[in-house]
Amino acid sequence: MKRNKTELGRSMVEMLGTLAIMGVLTIGGIAGYNYAITKHRANTLFTEAKMNAVQIAGLALTHGLPEEFSLNTDTYHLNYEKESDIGYVLYANDIATDVCRIVQRNRKVSWAELVLINEGQGCLDTDNLIEFYINTRMDTETTNPDRADLCESDADCGECGTCQPGGVCLFKNDSCPDPAKPYCNRGTCQGCEDGKYRNVNGTCVSCDTISKTTPFECHTCPNHFISTQGYCYDCENTVNVALAATDEECYSCPNRLNAGRYCYHCNSKFSHETADVALCSKCANRYVTYRGCFLCEGEVSADHKSCIFHCPSGYFGSHRGCQPCDSSEARVFMQPANDADGRADCESCPNREYVSNGHSNPADGRYCAIKCDDPDKFLDANGNCRNCDSDSFALGWDNGPNVNTIYKPFLEKCLSCPNMIRDNSNSASCVNLNSTAQTWCFTPDRCKQYFKGKRYVAKATWVYQCTLCPEKDSEAWHNLTAEQQEQCTPG
Repeated sequence: MKRNKTELGRSMVEMLGTLAIMGVLTIGGIAGYNYAITKHRANTLFTEAKMNAVQIAGLALTHGLPEEFSLNTDTYHLNYEKESDIGYVLYANDIATDVCRIVQRNRKVSWAELVLINEGQGCLDTDNLIEFYINTRMDTETTNPDRADLCESDADCGECGTCQPGGVCLFKNDSCPDPAKPYCNRGTCQGCEDGKYRNVNGTCVSCDTISKTTPFECHTCPNHFISTQGYCYDCENTVNVALAATDEECYSCPNRLNAGRYCYHCNSKFSHETADVALCSKCANRYVTYRGCFLCEGEVSADHKSCIFHCPSGYFGSHRGCQPCDSSEARVFMQPANDADGRADCESCPNREYVSNGHSNPADGRYCAIKCDDPDKFLDANGNCRNCDSDSFALGWDNGPNVNTIYKPFLEKCLSCPNMIRDNSNSASCVNLNSTAQTWCFTPDRCKQYFKGKRYVAKATWVYQCTLCPEKDSEAWHNLTAEQQEQCTPG
């Protein structure tokens, strides 16, 4: 008798179908996960840009839009570039293509004028540039009429432009067939006449206009240079005092100096940061002190270390040019004039006296001071009238062994006063024993010796002070150490 054989389980076809479904679901899950990660990265870029925009807007309310700004970012390296007094750009390089595409689809935001991708070309396969054009109001109203045009189709971009996936017109000179009109100016083919150059938007602007362009275009204007931010400036521009530029660009101008971080005009009254004679002397009208590189309105000495004024009779040379002898200023900081150090120039004024305080830099230690009208008074090393009742007066500038010789006339005046004493053996000041002024004391033994019963030594942060003694049995007295109380005891 034949029996029917029954098999349990699933057929091979069913199993393969199940596995296929599982594979599809797995692939879909992975794709969904990857998209979520990519979208998160795109959202992070928007968030970090907006967070910095809020900080910049707050800063602009109180101090104006900064020239430079240190951006606070965790994921993306954003850069800042000022575009105008109220507009700027935040930009990031090397953005992944998948992140770029999400940004491109969501580029219209309420807090930025424009989100530009690869200068309007849309997302590329690698190394995408995303720029956020933002103003201090954080709205969508444009602050730069020269910026590239937005578009929906090629028809919006004129005869020589195409609408890019980023929603911005891309203008190309190659699209202009007429050799007489080789430049595509925002959709219109035209040429730039003499006295104009083409900026980054293809607009022909006057050589007197400051606009962003390329070095080649900038140099079509004679005597122009381009800053590191890409703006074209006239070499004679003295309004913009400090402009960042490379040495090559700055020194393409015959009258500029690249000192520190900036390219200065030689005629700028601003003090350049450098005290390097070789660098400062690139400008024939500037001279060096230890403070920096200064404009000289007189004659620069051969070594570029002095500014000499050839003053007429009745005048003397000062740091502000020739000053009249009868100037109301009691003491005037000098520069060398008709002689090497200015002494004869100053003393040609019968009412004035030449004073040198011995500063280590001769250009910073001379005064032409009005003579004291009281016979009991004398000029100190800083050109001030003092006497033996003054709290203190200057013996000179420098500390060191040369004080004893350089300031001998002032030291003799100090020692001629019975109630005066030099602060210490290396000091450049003379102090009244009866003064209520605080006295710095580099050598505390002098305080103990000359101020016995009147002052005591107190340790300050980096030097000793010779401090007035408090009244005996006062609270302050009891706060003194036994040694300090002994110093405050006469005898």
